[in-house]
Order: sequence, then structure tokens, then C-alpha cells
Amino acid sequence: VGLAGFVLLPQLGLQTATVITALGNVLLCVFALALARTVGELPASPVKPDDTPKSSWRIGPLPIIALLAGLSSLAYEVAWFRIMSLILGASAYAFSIMLFSFLLGLGFGGWKGGIWADKLYAQGGLKRVLLGLACIEAGIAGITWLAMYGYGEMPWLFVLVYKALGETALLLWAGKMFLAMLLMVPPAFFMGVAFPFLVRAAAGESLALGKPVGRLYGWNTVGAILGASLGGLVFLPNLAVRGTVMTAIAINMVAATIAYVLSQREAGESRSTTMGVGKIALVTAVMLYFAAPWNPLLMTAGTYKYAYQLEGTS
Repeated sequence: VGLAGFVLLPQLGLQTATVITALGNVLLCVFALALARTVGELPASPVKPDDTPKSSWRIGPLPIIALLAGLSSLAYEVAWFRIMSLILGASAYAFSIMLFSFLLGLGFGGWKGGIWADKLYAQGGLKRVLLGLACIEAGIAGITWLAMYGYGEMPWLFVLVYKALGETALLLWAGKMFLAMLLMVPPAFFMGVAFPFLVRAAAGESLALGKPVGRLYGWNTVGAILGASLGGLVFLPNLAVRGTVMTAIAINMVAATIAYVLSQREAGESRSTTMGVGKIALVTAVMLYFAAPWNPLLMTAGTYKYAYQLEGTS
């Protein structure tokens, strides 16, 4: 993302950049073939390839959570890109910064999520992993809900960044990246954490990971497609940025509810399930009711274009 936005496209042009990226795929093919020659046969596994966790329900509802997680993530991304394009502009540089920030959070979350999921599974089995997944989905919703109160401050923050770093183009872009990371990285981090938890819950003790990982990844991609299309073509035009974000928050809370119910079923604690679901519903209602306001006049003031003309920030 960084090379494409700041080096290849502006310095070499679209055609050359496309050729270079195609050659990159050829190199990946060559490296994979070379690596294949260095790997010997794997020892026979005591687990058959078609083995699945003992309880079929462990797989069943998890694709639904994966779909909802993908839907909400891309709906957030569409809304955040809209917000940041109003603050940073709609150039290729700005798009690269926004995508870089989102992918940074996802990637780092994936690395940490795998470690945390394995630890929770070792400590408390499937129940702990599912409870962790419920907390992660609710955490994404909570962090995003809190961040909404900072949306209206983004124009002023950009002005401050411009006044502090605007004399040098490189420093200004670094400041813009800081603003994008401030908005996107925290929730995107937990989005990245969620997928390893889903895989850990789906795989259980089985060593046959291809089927559960592929199935979850597929449904997560379906959700991402829906999130991107609905976010850009339905939610934003009809609900605006605020409504789009709140819809995605509600979707995360639904995913958290499903994961919580599964964890209680795994532990055989059906009596406390209703109370827990009621608490989640109450928290969701509170977040929806007390959502931060959205000032379209302020957000569309074009501070990225007119910041140099402003005398003060009050």
C-alpha cells in the first residue's frame, strides 16, 4: 500500500506500476516452487483429514459470526474512508494512508489474536475462546462508539497538524497518517484479533484445519462483500456516516450475543444465558440511544483545502 501510493504510482505511473506488481506475483510463484523442493514429507498424522470437532454445532453458528464480522468491518471501513476523505482529501496519497492504517490494525491484531486464542483454549477450552470472542466483538462496538465522539474533532485536529507540520510535505503526510491511525487502528486491531478466535473455536482439538479455516474465511469474505456494497450503496446514502457506523455497531453486538450464547451452551449454563443476553441488549440500546452527534456542515468544510487560510482554531 505504501509503495503503490507514494512511490510506484506517482513516480513510475500506472502502467509501470501494474507491470511491477505482476512481476511480483511471478516472483512469488518462483519462490514457492523453490521452497517446495526443500520440504520433505510430513509425518503421518493420527487425525484423519475429515475429522471435525465432536459437536457439530461448534462449526454451525461460527460462520454466521464470521459473516457478521466481515459485514461490520467493511461497513466501518466505508464510513471511515468517507470521514477521512473529508479531512484528508480524496487523493491517491490519502487513500493509501487510510488503507495502510486499516490494514496495520488488522495485521497486528491477527498476530496477537492467534497467541491469545491458543492461551485461552489451553486455560479453559472452547468456552473461554467463545467468551473471548464475544468480548472482542463487543469491544469493537464499544471502541467505535467512543471514537464517534471524536469524529467532530477531526477537522480541528487536522488544522493543528497542519499548523505544526505543514511547512514540510513529508511531515504533513506523517501527521495525516497519525490522524488516520488514531481513528482506524484501535478498532481494526480487534477486528484482526477476532478471526484467529473464530478459527480456534472451529478447529477445537482437530488437526484438520483446512475445512474450518476455509469455511470461515469464505463466509467472512461474503460478509465483507455485503459490507462494502451495502455500506457504499445503501447505508451511506440513506443513513449517512453516523447511521452507517451505528448499524455496524449493532451488527457487532449481534455477533457478540451469538458467541456468548455458544459459550454458555458449551458450559451447560443455560439458566444464565437469558440474563446475559438481556444485558448485551441493554448495552446495545444505550449505545444506540446515546450515539454521538454528526455535524455535516463542519465535516464537509474542506479543512484539508482551506487550512492554510485559517488564522486560529477556535
